[in-house]
Amino acid sequence: MSMSRISHVVVHYSWTRTDQRVDAATIDRWHRQRGFRMIGYHLYIRADGTVEQGRPLDMVGAGVGGQNSGKWHVCYEGGQIPGDTRNGHDTRTPEQIAALIRVIGELLDKQPHAKVVGHRDLAATQCPGFDVPAWWASVEKGETVDPKPGDPDALPRTPDVGEDAEHVVERGDTLWRIAAEHGVTVQNLMAWNGLKDGQTIHPGDVLRVGPSRDAGDALAALISDIRDMLDRVEADMPGDRNKVDLAAKSAHAHLSNQ
Repeated sequence: MSMSRISHVVVHYSWTRTDQRVDAATIDRWHRQRGFRMIGYHLYIRADGTVEQGRPLDMVGAGVGGQNSGKWHVCYEGGQIPGDTRNGHDTRTPEQIAALIRVIGELLDKQPHAKVVGHRDLAATQCPGFDVPAWWASVEKGETVDPKPGDPDALPRTPDVGEDAEHVVERGDTLWRIAAEHGVTVQNLMAWNGLKDGQTIHPGDVLRVGPSRDAGDALAALISDIRDMLDRVEADMPGDRNKVDLAAKSAHAHLSNQ
């Protein structure tokens, strides 16, 4: 599937320890074991600053579940400090920082309007361990600043990137592989595309790999209404968690039926 317009350059870490040496071939093997066709990242930066090629730039990547259309994914080796398996860290070496600045600049030469963000700006994750937009803004100004670390409990800041993600079926594709690459379930993939059990997909078919924007807007509005309702319930019944929990379960059941 060709990507003629890139909206984002997304920075990731590999979530590997700083005392490990993990190359793109290893990431490729791990991703294939998860059902991907190949490594999900387009570029991979080793601890010594070496840049290794991942997916071709004209192939949709697999870096953010349901939000891969129009994105180039750049990953640096690291992100995890030995002994800490819970928190992500900015472990970039000076060589990796220099390489990251260089490759992002080269990508922006190809797609000048693309935004530079971190995985954490699109999904609830700590990856890549620092505030990418703020860091890149300082780079563009020629400033040297210490990147702000990511907040483990922060919500994604740009969860809706305004796209209706699609996947063009290629030879050898299966629903399981497509779902794995886009971080969705097979059941949802079938529902979004009106597929029935046992139905065959063919090369060239275009499958939706996320809900339509209209459906997403409706769902977001419904969630907002439910949250407002629960706030009112708790305000009317302070301390009565049983009734609030009952209301939450009722709201969840309503949401599940939409």
